[in-house]
Amino acid sequence: MKMYNLSFDQLLLRYYLMMLLVIVPFLVGVEFLALLSVPVFFTCLTGIGFTFKKKEKKQVVTKEKTYPGQQALKHANLSRV
Repeated sequence: MKMYNLSFDQLLLRYYLMMLLVIVPFLVGVEFLALLSVPVFFTCLTGIGFTFKKKEKKQVVTKEKTYPGQQALKHANLSRV
């Protein structure tokens, strides 16, 4: 969590979310739910950006299939070089 690390498009989305959390409770008639917009307001004001660490993808290493005469062919090809 870093302060003042919020891009403009994220700021606009949070502003619209805050307005939604203010207007909808008054339209429904449950005014105290408008208090849910206060934390969104403070994150917009301080520009707090939440970044999550991406999980590292596991790399699968497969062993090459070898056939009985294949090793001899590889060695023969290397000796030509």
